[in-house]
Amino acid sequence: MLKVQILGSGCNNCHTVQTRAEQAVRELGVQADVQLVTNHVL
Repeated sequence: MLKVQILGSGCNNCHTVQTRAEQAVRELGVQADVQLVTNHVL
């Protein structure tokens, strides 16, 4: 299974990216785990 991680602070833009990624995954018919990660270290 594909794993998609969105790295961000948890702001509205991060949630928008997560929602759009989930939508793209559904439209493509791909099995993927889309996660918003807010405790990352860069």
